Amino acid sequence: MAIGDNFNDQAMLEFAGSAVVMANAGAEMQALAARHGWAIGLSNDEDGVAATLEPLIRSEKNAEKVTSFAPEVVPAETGIRDR
Repeated sequence: MAIGDNFNDQAMLEFAGSAVVMANAGAEMQALAARHGWAIGLSNDEDGVAATLEPLIRSEKNAEKVTSFAPEVVPAETGIRDR
């Protein structure tokens, strides 16, 4: 993922698998985002980078919580893990 707001970010945004352009980007940059199908995030004044990343970080942390306590299955007959 890449987040940018100006033409100096264009190569990075094009290379990224997922791109977000800040709402305070100029009209030409927003038009470029529309042509590429990139998302438009909140402005820098609205903490747009944090608003974009926070849900991703929270979902990753929730996924870790769910998998971190999952017990491994140990066959009763052998008492060892089959791998």
